Amino acid sequence: MGTWQLVDKLPNVIPITNKWVFAKKQDKMGHIIKYKARLVAKGCAQQPGYDYVETHSPVVHLETLQAILSMILKEKFIVQQMNVKGAYLNGTLKECVYMCQPEGYHQ
Repeated sequence: MGTWQLVDKLPNVIPITNKWVFAKKQDKMGHIIKYKARLVAKGCAQQPGYDYVETHSPVVHLETLQAILSMILKEKFIVQQMNVKGAYLNGTLKECVYMCQPEGYHQ
């Protein structure tokens, strides 16, 4: 997908470690229908001010949601709902992020 490239480790960079997360997807009867694997960065190893400057989590407060819904009712707007599960996965970063190679991967 072109989201990363393998580079030599720079002397002043501490790469983020990672781990594999495996899951089994099952149907209603409990039969395994799919095996899934994700490579995730261990962000807990990062240092504030060195590896990152700020964090952001897009959450909504219950009071805000209630206010928006009441405005929708008053103005007779149409409400639509959608679930954007992985919109952040391939976002554009302004920073350079260095991560160790996954265990077992050799190039």
